[in-house]
Amino acid sequence: MAVRYEIEPAKNSVLTKKVSSLWSWVIIIIAAATVVLIARYVIEAAIESISYTYGPVQATPISEDYFDYEVTERDGEKFITVTGYHGDLREVNIPAEIDGLKVKEIARFAFMSNDLIYIVRIPEGVSFIGNMCFFNCSSLKNVYIPETANEIGGWCFGKTENITVEGINGSEAQRYCDQRSIYFVGYSPDYMK
Repeated sequence: MAVRYEIEPAKNSVLTKKVSSLWSWVIIIIAAATVVLIARYVIEAAIESISYTYGPVQATPISEDYFDYEVTERDGEKFITVTGYHGDLREVNIPAEIDGLKVKEIARFAFMSNDLIYIVRIPEGVSFIGNMCFFNCSSLKNVYIPETANEIGGWCFGKTENITVEGINGSEAQRYCDQRSIYFVGYSPDYMK
């Protein structure tokens, strides 16, 4: 009769247990980081699709109380110059009129270093957008500039990265973006009506 021997498995040493535990933690950390990166990508893609899925920016109208402004008089005409924004909304639709006067200018530095705004829609009738108006706006991704804007300050979007400007094909906004390698989405005037 044959004798049967069973080999007892080697017991894990303390070192083997520590290495095994370390690898478990490394795998957990890598899995968690992957989930975070995927979630971030999905959220950014969803937010970015807001403006590209439905055409030009259509932010919700907001109260004129969110804006600092002054009445400007030039050539016998009174109009509003927006000088600042102190609201807490990410989507900003600048009103076409404030206090019964048309908004025609956005002053230089008006939105400078605002890290909250994400979308800005400038209304038809605005003809001037000042230098450094959207300078260093870290969250700003999309601005609609109307065809009426015939003067845009040189550093309007300085230090604001990954910005998309929407406007009318052949407009000053498109020329401005082409000269500065800013991504421009153009529409025909008929599309905007």
